[in-house]
Amino acid sequence: MDEKVVGHETTRLAYAIFCSAGQATSGVQLLSSIYHTQNVYVLHLDAKASDVEKRLLDEVVRPQLPNNVKLMDSSSITWGGISIVLGTIRAIAVLLEEYGSSW
Repeated sequence: MDEKVVGHETTRLAYAIFCSAGQATSGVQLLSSIYHTQNVYVLHLDAKASDVEKRLLDEVVRPQLPNNVKLMDSSSITWGGISIVLGTIRAIAVLLEEYGSSW
């Protein structure tokens, strides 16, 4: 699709990526696959994730993240339960706090 259509701006998107225990690497790979500099991203790792996964994100991934990607504090998410809705609301709050209406 041609992004240079007269009178139209390129659409900016906000992504919330939730990773359950055992999926930290997959979440980072997904982020890498869909990443675009004009979009904003928030990445969440379930509180039930292993210490190795948490260290991977904190010590290896976090220092390399560009300014348009934020890591959320871990919380326990039950897929199909209310906690996924609450997690989504928290992700939206993080995105709004960090980027306001710039996206």
